[in-house]
Amino acid sequence: MSIFGQARLQKEKLGDYGFIENEGSYQWHTSIHNGDFELAVIIKKDGTVDSNLIDLATGDPYVLYKLPNAHGDYVGSIRDEIKEVLKDIRAHCYLQGSHTSDAFFFLRDYCHATYDESLEYLWDDDNCILRCQDNRKWYAVICRVSLRKLGINEEKTASVLVLRGSPLDIDGHTIFPGYHLNKKSWVSMVLDERSSKEEIARRIDASRELALGKRK
Repeated sequence: MSIFGQARLQKEKLGDYGFIENEGSYQWHTSIHNGDFELAVIIKKDGTVDSNLIDLATGDPYVLYKLPNAHGDYVGSIRDEIKEVLKDIRAHCYLQGSHTSDAFFFLRDYCHATYDESLEYLWDDDNCILRCQDNRKWYAVICRVSLRKLGINEEKTASVLVLRGSPLDIDGHTIFPGYHLNKKSWVSMVLDERSSKEEIARRIDASRELALGKRK
């Protein structure tokens, strides 16, 4: 499916997600649409991704969501729900773009485990966001940035985490000015060896609280 784009499958992640291997392909099941349907996601030997949907009331396959000329609120809501499922699989079982640091994967897994919130790729495979489920406000942006744009004297492009915070937090070692967003209310961290897991988790928690309006 096109939602996976050029993302690279990490087969070792499939078992943790719940996929079952069968003769080289992988399959995973879940219920959707308030339990009315069972969705099967199949990752084939050649890496292509397919899905099947069963109407649990009748036991029959439901195929309208695969037909581009099928329109309407009902089939549209089913497509949207399946899209969110596939995006979550992509976020947890695929390498996307150039974010490959341990700090990035810790961030991804921490937000999913702690808040049940996943990365959203809104523009391309190199830029993504995290937002609160409650009010849909962003609390983190992850992008690829030349470190010189953060005032770091290094000829290097790295994964950068942009968070809600205060310019008073900037120390020039771990916390840098916010990239691309309002520098009065956002700061940046580089997702490499200079940012510990503990600091990432603490900053993520604080940023999310700010997005929810729990801090002044």
